[in-house]
Amino acid sequence: TENGLQGVQSCVNYRSDRVDKMLTEIEEESRVNQSEVTTAIGSLRQLIDERERVLLESVRNTEKDEKKKVEDYKRKLQGEQQNLIEQILKFVVVCHDKNPKKLLDAKKPFEDYIKATDTKLLELKPLTRAKKGLPGLKALKDMETQIRNITLEALKHDNEKLRQLIVNNTDKSMLNLSSSEWTDLDMEIVAEELEINKSLTKLRLFTNQISDIGAQHLADALRTNTTLTDLELHGNLIGTGGLEHLADALRTNKTLNILTMYGNKVKDQEAGFIADKLKTNEKMEPQIRKINEIPYTNPQLTQLISNNINSAYVDFRSKNLNDQDMKIVADELLQVNKVVTQLLLQGNQIGDVGAQFLADALKVNTTLKELYLNSNKIGDVGAEYLATALKTNQTLTRLDLYTNQIGDSGAQYLGEALKTNKSVTLLQLQTNQIGDSGAQYLADALKVNK
Repeated sequence: TENGLQGVQSCVNYRSDRVDKMLTEIEEESRVNQSEVTTAIGSLRQLIDERERVLLESVRNTEKDEKKKVEDYKRKLQGEQQNLIEQILKFVVVCHDKNPKKLLDAKKPFEDYIKATDTKLLELKPLTRAKKGLPGLKALKDMETQIRNITLEALKHDNEKLRQLIVNNTDKSMLNLSSSEWTDLDMEIVAEELEINKSLTKLRLFTNQISDIGAQHLADALRTNTTLTDLELHGNLIGTGGLEHLADALRTNKTLNILTMYGNKVKDQEAGFIADKLKTNEKMEPQIRKINEIPYTNPQLTQLISNNINSAYVDFRSKNLNDQDMKIVADELLQVNKVVTQLLLQGNQIGDVGAQFLADALKVNTTLKELYLNSNKIGDVGAEYLATALKTNQTLTRLDLYTNQIGDSGAQYLGEALKTNKSVTLLQLQTNQIGDSGAQYLADALKVNK
């Protein structure tokens, strides 16, 4: 009850803080946007004034150059007109004089004038002029249209490449979007997929450009998602704020089993404070607390699992597998392989913790019929985990636990499970540490188990 009340209080505080931050962000964003608009328009006015002066000066210079050319032509033409008038007057005077000799003498100068003038007129060709428009005037008008059409409405982000990857993904239970530089805005699209896809159990988003905003989009989707069990976000840019978003979603989301976030921007102390508020999710609270721990890996085992991902018979005998390896087996084999019926794990180094990982997988696995765990290091605690799983698992028919370290308490847990389990027909416990009382617990269970 205390943890529940603390959880409610944390949820309320988180939402209250988030609202206050959003109001502050809205006001600050508006202030910055107003300032940027004023600065941009002011700069634009200044630029327009400067360009107006330059362009008008260019127009006036063009006018001056063209007028000078025409006026120079006009002056030359006026000179020829004046010469023509003088020649005409001379011609009139000569014509009025009836002296034939004077007429004959005047003929050659007139012919020379006409010939020379014709030559000049050939050089002084008639002026032509096409109406000249300003090449940049259309650009100015286009710019005016662009300015009139500017709006400050937020555009909805889209990423066709990301959408196609999601659509073309054939395995609807797993979506790998790792190492692709996806951003916070892209996480809106991924969040949509989390809300739509009811088969998705594993989402790989590691090594991208996701920060707090992207984590918030994912967290919002997790609040209603009931299928995702594995979310890999390591190697991104998520800080304390993003982890708080995810932790708040995990107060109500009890489906997610694995969250990897090492290699982000969350400090251990901050992760501890956030984990303290997550008492309502016992499965995820320790993971949040150790968010920066790099998880155990076993490439050889992963490759073995990959080779057997569609096999009904899986043999991992005597591979020196340990407890942490069982987490890999549980997550990558038992929760992914939908056809495995026999799993051989005898002769390894599996203890109580490894048994817990396997037990958790057995609670949801519906195909495995035979599990061989003999010749390991499982004790009473491990037997308890397996017994708890048998109370819900109704598929397993054979469980080999001989040559382990199970004592009377472990036998008691297994006996209690057998009272309700109706599927197990063979349970091997020889060569353990079970005494008379343990045997009695099992015998009592068999009286009920029919």
